[in-house]
Parts: sequence; structure tokens; C-alpha cells
Amino acid sequence: MSKKQKGTMVIDIVAWTICTILFLSTLVALKGAYTAHFGIRGMVFGSSSSSLSLIALALNIALWAKSLCWATGHCGSCKK
Repeated sequence: MSKKQKGTMVIDIVAWTICTILFLSTLVALKGAYTAHFGIRGMVFGSSSSSLSLIALALNIALWAKSLCWATGHCGSCKK
């Protein structure tokens, strides 16, 4: 195995590891958004925790989508 192939394999492993971690954090953010909006007293809208949980969910989805694009090489601006 040449150094170029070995380096590419390491980059692929790192990219997929980051993608997996971001996917798991997106699932946690989704659970947090659900918990913040559907509390003990029913549906709640307009509170700080609800707004922040939606922002966290949106950021996680955006970062996960970008990392998935980079890991698979399907994005024109982020090809390896």
C-alpha cells in the first residue's frame, strides 16, 4: 500500500467518524427539541429552551449534512 492510499484511507476514516458523531448529536438535539416542546404540561411554544433547542437542531443538521457531503464526495465544492 502506498503512502498516498494510506493517507486517503485515514482521511476517510476520520471523515466517517466525524459524520457518525454529528449524526448522533443530531439525534440528541432532536430528542431535546421534542422534550422542550412537549413537556409535562403539553405543547409549549415561545420559551427560551424551545427556541434554543430548535437552533441546536438546525445547526446539527446543517453540520451533519455538510460532513456527509464531504465524506461521500458528492458535493462539488467539497470534493477530495
